[in-house]
Amino acid sequence: MAKIINNKFQIGEGYLYLPAYPSGQYLPELTVDDKTLYLKDEFHVSLIKLKNYSDDKQKLILQELKQFNQKFPIDIITYSEEYRLVNNGKHQSIIQMCSVQNWADFERHVNDTYQPNLLLSHPTHVTLYTEKSHTGIGLNSSFAIEENTVLFDRL
Repeated sequence: MAKIINNKFQIGEGYLYLPAYPSGQYLPELTVDDKTLYLKDEFHVSLIKLKNYSDDKQKLILQELKQFNQKFPIDIITYSEEYRLVNNGKHQSIIQMCSVQNWADFERHVNDTYQPNLLLSHPTHVTLYTEKSHTGIGLNSSFAIEENTVLFDRL
């Protein structure tokens, strides 16, 4: 179960995320490469893989997020028309790329204030479809997007 840390951000399964509400008209399921993928019933944008950080660093990041978000709200998600099929060799999913207002500025602020590359930017996206028993595939870097995804134009 997710822990709500304010009226926007949540923490669950080791990630900080922002709930998302894609507005497309999506089918309840799709078949891709003989696999059936199902539309998720909850959508979010994963922002930070918190479980990669010590407790002290997590507290620091969340404190900075709270202060930064008061001045520069991180709450508007802009969805692109770019959909990608994700395949890590075992599982598949479909994602929609997006951007989150002020998120890149927050990452830059933390890295400039504390240490370079404390927060490693990863491409923001929303997972739309997954296999029935799988929650999604972690894509925490541009390299992961390049290596594990292809453009998908069947939506």
